[in-house]
Amino acid sequence: IPNVIGRWFPRRDDPDIQPLYCASMLALLTPWWNLTELIQPNESWERAFDKFMATASKRIHDIIAGIQYYYDCGDSA
Repeated sequence: IPNVIGRWFPRRDDPDIQPLYCASMLALLTPWWNLTELIQPNESWERAFDKFMATASKRIHDIIAGIQYYYDCGDSA
């Protein structure tokens, strides 16, 4: 199981941590044994995540939306 640093998953709408967000979501939602199964050499985490999301199921999209919902609720409070 990936060890995501912090109290919760990173938020997707913070450009300063976009690579961390993409890497965290890939590690959480993609089966992998080696890092090369998540990202190709010379590929950015953002590009690898975009490719993953292009073929991800509705369930994966719902999980990611639920993770962001935590931050959206906090921002609204």
